[in-house]
Amino acid sequence: MNGTIIKTTSEIVSVKNSKQLSSIKIFPNPTSNYINITGINAELLKATILDLHGKIILEKNMESERVLSVESLPKGSYLLSLESELGQTLKKIIIH
Repeated sequence: MNGTIIKTTSEIVSVKNSKQLSSIKIFPNPTSNYINITGINAELLKATILDLHGKIILEKNMESERVLSVESLPKGSYLLSLESELGQTLKKIIIH
């Protein structure tokens, strides 16, 4: 090293809820019409579908809904971001 100090940090948002967020299931996947979201006991606040470059394609406030319509999306691979009061999780989805 040439005397440069590099400091790295990582922020833990929530350890308590990470297991609850990892239990979220989406089906059917691949799909062409809709996605069911199960395994979350908290209120689902928002679902966001992004392309693989991170561009927001669809954003929907979910509240008590557990079904997301994707029939208007072109075929391809996407990322589904689910946000709840417990935190946020990201799932890969395929539209065919």
